[in-house]
Amino acid sequence: MRETLAPFPIALLFAALLFSGCTREPSTAPALRMAVLRSNEEAKRLYHNEPFKEEHGHWRAEGQQSIWEALTSSGANDMLAKVTFDEKLHVVRVDVQMLALRGLDPSTNPDHLLDPDMHRGIPEVMPK
Repeated sequence: MRETLAPFPIALLFAALLFSGCTREPSTAPALRMAVLRSNEEAKRLYHNEPFKEEHGHWRAEGQQSIWEALTSSGANDMLAKVTFDEKLHVVRVDVQMLALRGLDPSTNPDHLLDPDMHRGIPEVMPK
């Protein structure tokens, strides 16, 4: 009985190794380098900045496409990149966005709750 069960774990291990290599997530270095390169090209074109690095992103599959998404900070801004690849790992689309900072929106900035005269211009220094 022991001899008949010995091939079973080996077959199970072989199947696990075979199917673990069938993921849609590209782990190839050229695709990763291409994602970073194209993200930085678009960021430079739009925002004069190249903030993305390999470790800022992650891969996910969406239908027949693979997508590399990255989020990073550069100075006082957060940057988001999304590079879409087809099934042959050719770049289909590159999107880079600078995310709005909460502190720059006057409706959410607590400074507008301070002295209302503060925003009405330069106060007179010398009385008339």
